Amino acid sequence: MKHAFQVCAEITNCCRLRKAEWCTLRLRYSTRTYVLSLRDADLRELGTLNIMIAENPTKRKPKPQTLEDTPAQRRPLGSIANIASLPLKRLQSDSDRKQWRFALQDIAASLLPDERVATCCRHFAAVNPQLDPHFTYQQVDVYHDGNGDARFDNLQTCGSVWHCPVCAARITEQRRKELSLLIHQSKYKAILATYTIRHTESMSLYISVSRVKEAFRKLKSGRWWQDFKECYSWIGDVTSAEVTHGGNGWHPHLHVLMLFDRNVTGYVITKMQSELRDRWLSCLERVGLDASWERGVDLRHTDEKVREYVAKYGDDEWTIEHELTKSGSKIANKGSRTPFQILADAGNGCEVSKELFLEYAQTMKGRNQLVWSRGLKDHLKDIADESELIEIEEEDSEWEYIGSVSKADWKLIVLQGRRYELWKVATYGDVQALQEFLWIIRNPRGLHRQQLFHELQNHLADKHGRNAASV
Repeated sequence: MKHAFQVCAEITNCCRLRKAEWCTLRLRYSTRTYVLSLRDADLRELGTLNIMIAENPTKRKPKPQTLEDTPAQRRPLGSIANIASLPLKRLQSDSDRKQWRFALQDIAASLLPDERVATCCRHFAAVNPQLDPHFTYQQVDVYHDGNGDARFDNLQTCGSVWHCPVCAARITEQRRKELSLLIHQSKYKAILATYTIRHTESMSLYISVSRVKEAFRKLKSGRWWQDFKECYSWIGDVTSAEVTHGGNGWHPHLHVLMLFDRNVTGYVITKMQSELRDRWLSCLERVGLDASWERGVDLRHTDEKVREYVAKYGDDEWTIEHELTKSGSKIANKGSRTPFQILADAGNGCEVSKELFLEYAQTMKGRNQLVWSRGLKDHLKDIADESELIEIEEEDSEWEYIGSVSKADWKLIVLQGRRYELWKVATYGDVQALQEFLWIIRNPRGLHRQQLFHELQNHLADKHGRNAASV
């Protein structure tokens, strides 16, 4: 805006300063800024506020920068930002995606220093948190599974699917396996329903997410819902909350996987969709929201579409370049960005993206990403073998111990930003290579260190006969 001034007076006095019929208000509360466009008549009813009246309300906000249009000189996070700005086409392997997750976790830790993501996979975990939370492990145990993956034990984890790309990949993979068992071994018919709303750039994420949750609660209550369940032989559902951001601001929406004990195709699916749309629009109106008739509720009933829903909870859901890269993989389209794409742009120096991710992190903290209806988890236990459920929850038998990293060496690894390189070396299961890596980490000659990493990478590629990512 060209000219702006801050006042603290009656809104009626502020209205006299403007001759235009419409006035743009920027309301500041804590670290947030809300933008409202109101008529003068509406302003008189607001009372006394700290406001900023824009002299040029028609001027558009600058378009948020993306990975492609962010200048290199505006990347303050060094190597972290360079990793986050890799071309999308180069992130097709599991190794590349793992590197992205570590890099984005570092960016999230710098933006959220008071959250648990700041210590996730960095600080040592307590041996017995209930007895003495300050008595921690003194070494990191390194394991590999023989299939190109590795893991580190004795470290703190945040367990946040909203803040942490590393934890999100692990948690959502377990949930994907549970959903896969539910769909492929169940005799019931599965339907995927998507609930959306109309949204504008001026809507805050907290308000829209809270109201969508309240509208869906109203939809699944009352006599109407009881009649719906009885009419279509409803068994249960699994609800997933998702958020993207685009030209019209935040876009919260729900994906609901519903199971029915009857065949629901053709006329039945059309009738069900019409009833759900009427009910959803009515519930949105009661909470102050709206949606279009065509896009408010979308039903997908083919087996292929349901498999896409299952696949989106896999490892590919949390790659940063796109949400889905293969069949069933999800991608933010039409200029929208996922929260982790916003995080990557924030790491490249985009201040707008930084504010967006902070708003997202504060709003989604503590919320459930996946909610099973009451009794459906028990149904999963009935249809799946006990061995399959144990395999989902515990996979320790598949991991082989290859060595440990001392507390002093681990601090050097974190300080130098070499967690991904350690993971890459550990995937080979080579004990000698692990010791060589730790020796390089202790090498005080930083310029010579990168050359040693490169030589170790070539040695591992020749010895094990597979292509190693650049270390």
